Amino acid sequence: MNSCRIDQNEEGFVLVAAMLALLVLVVMGTAALTITNVELNIAGNTREAIQEFYVAESSWQQGANWLIGFAKPPAKLNSSGSLVRNFGAGAADVLNETFPAGTADGSLGGVPYWYRAAKLDDHATQGSGKDYRDFYYTVTGNADGEQQIDTVVRKVYKVGY
Repeated sequence: MNSCRIDQNEEGFVLVAAMLALLVLVVMGTAALTITNVELNIAGNTREAIQEFYVAESSWQQGANWLIGFAKPPAKLNSSGSLVRNFGAGAADVLNETFPAGTADGSLGGVPYWYRAAKLDDHATQGSGKDYRDFYYTVTGNADGEQQIDTVVRKVYKVGY
């Protein structure tokens, strides 16, 4: 009759195997938490950058609409590029070369923004009377100093009336 003999020195093997399995699970859990935290930070930064981009987009459009509202070319804009802001620093047509803290034109979604307009050029409008001129402006929209969009706006004014 054959009998199986169990060695007495293997009594702690299950405990060691369980501890190794637990160690592997703890390392995997810690890595998963770290990766999740990094991914959440990336997603938050991406969301913030996209929000600032859209605020900058809206601010240059607001500046373009401000220009479009004039029946004749704004007097404060000139070829040297002086900046005109609609209500920055609390007053209409404030001239500023920079945008100091606290002088935002507004805020969208908690993101402060500024816009500025600088005259580029003007010349006679082709195909129209001598009283009509094309004016070109650079309109810059800036969101919280992080995102900035520059665009060129063309406006035709009747200047001879």
